[in-house]
Amino acid sequence: MRTFATFTLDPPGAQCTLGPGEFIGRSDQATLCVDDPRVSEAHAMVSLRGRALKLLALRGRFRVDGRVRAEVTLRDGLSVELADGLTLRCELVSLPLTLPGVSLDGLPVALHGTMTLRSGHSPRLEPGFDPDGDVTFWAVGDQWRARVRGQDARPVEIGDEITLGDGRVVAIVPIALEHLAHTRTRPSLRTPISLTSLGSSVRIEREGDAPSLVSGIPGKICAALVDGGLVMSWRDVTERVWPDDASLDRALRRRFDAGVARLRAHLERFAPDGEDLLALDGAGMIRLNLHDSDTFSTSRDEG
Repeated sequence: MRTFATFTLDPPGAQCTLGPGEFIGRSDQATLCVDDPRVSEAHAMVSLRGRALKLLALRGRFRVDGRVRAEVTLRDGLSVELADGLTLRCELVSLPLTLPGVSLDGLPVALHGTMTLRSGHSPRLEPGFDPDGDVTFWAVGDQWRARVRGQDARPVEIGDEITLGDGRVVAIVPIALEHLAHTRTRPSLRTPISLTSLGSSVRIEREGDAPSLVSGIPGKICAALVDGGLVMSWRDVTERVWPDDASLDRALRRRFDAGVARLRAHLERFAPDGEDLLALDGAGMIRLNLHDSDTFSTSRDEG
């Protein structure tokens, strides 16, 4: 079973299925690409929080029952208005207890949508289809399928093993739903903050306080997220922070996790009520959790 939500966009009546970490917007990287100037490039994202699948506002906002919302719990029959006359209707929500994932050097990565595995020195699992990849994974209904390059497609399930062309064996492992879930943040009355990316650092401002500069590795991670619209895959962030590093994913992930811990410690001073401004999920996505009243920009935007 997969965790996903199936939507119908009206108009034009197109239907699309999105899993955790996949987003809606005008960008050609969006799982649901919307051809409408009122929709942001990265407008909203499907996210797993607790045992609920939610739609989170990114660069855009949406309305539910006439009210502007920053997030909403998805359910069968829910209608979300992305813009006047542009409706996203949730047709089906699937939330199994356990999801399949791929174990890469001992690090499990959840399967969602269509994904391509590249082996070699630094094995990685990327969203989308790449004909030059070593293995392609995709879902048909509730059944996952895999095709090793040069071989026929086959169904796969938890417990299966796939042998790559170089003899390496990849295991399909179970990932518990709660391990993929974000921890729900509490309502906050904190003072709004403003984040400005300076390329390799971020300036954070809050009324009544002197500006704070996040630099070093934490600053580069934060700048990547601000420049990327607040949400990115951890692998995309590492390519921004360590562009020429050829280390194995496992080593890069350790550095990334250490940098995230330092960034989280820096952000804690701006969320005195215990709110977590930085969220990660087991599907490999990292997100800055800003409120409607918060703002973010790059130094280029200001100039």
